[in-house]
Amino acid sequence: MLIKKLWKSALLLSTIVWGSYAVAAQSGGSLEIKQSVVSNGGGNASGGVYAVDATIGQTVAGDQSTGGNYTEQSGYWTGGTAPVAISQAKPFDFDGDSRTDISIFRPQSGEWWYLRSSDSQNRAFQFGSATDKPVPADYSGDGKFDGAIFRPQSGEWFIIRSENGSYYSVPFGIAGDIPVAGDYDGDGKTDFAVFRPTDKNWYLQRSQAGFAAIQFGAIADKPIPASFIP
Repeated sequence: MLIKKLWKSALLLSTIVWGSYAVAAQSGGSLEIKQSVVSNGGGNASGGVYAVDATIGQTVAGDQSTGGNYTEQSGYWTGGTAPVAISQAKPFDFDGDSRTDISIFRPQSGEWWYLRSSDSQNRAFQFGSATDKPVPADYSGDGKFDGAIFRPQSGEWFIIRSENGSYYSVPFGIAGDIPVAGDYDGDGKTDFAVFRPTDKNWYLQRSQAGFAAIQFGAIADKPIPASFIP
C-alpha cells in the first residue's frame, strides 16, 4: 500500500489499514501505532518525526510507539521482543558444515574415524576403550560434534572438545544405566542423561534447567532420546 503523505497544515483524520489492523493518522504531530502489522510491504508514511518505509512487520510487532523518534528494524519494532534462534549441530557433524559426516568408532583400539563432508578428508583420533559406549554430540554448543564416551562400569562421561582438543569427565549415572544424551532444555547444548531400567527413570543433567528425574517407560523398553522442554 502506498501512502504518499500524512502531513497537512490543518487537522486531517483518516484511517490507514495495514494487514488486518487499522490505525488513525493525524497531522501536526506524532503518529501512534500500538502493536500494528505491515503485511504488504507498504510504501512510505511520514508525519512529524515518525516514518515507516517499505517494511514488513511480524504477527505481534512489540511495544507501542507514541511520538518521539521511533524506528522499525528487521521486521520488529525497536524495543520489542524478537525470538532468539538457537543454533544446533547436525547429527554427527564433526567439521561444522551443517552436514552429517560418515564416522565410525573402533572399540578394539578406541579409535574414532570420520570422513569430513566439507573436504572429503579422513580424520582420526584415539579416545576411549573397548567397553566404552560412544556418545558423540555437541556438548559445548559450538555447532560441531564432540568425541565422547560413556563408561558403563563407573557411570562416567568423557568428552573431547571439538574447539581445542582438550577433554574433561563428568560423573553422571551408575552401572547398568543407558546413556541418552540429548538437548533436553532446548539451549543448543547436549545434556548428560541416562535411562535407568531398574526404576524406569530418566535422569537429566540439563545445561540450563538443571537436574530432573522423570519416570517414563518399562524395564524392557529401549529409550529414544529427544528434545524435551518441561
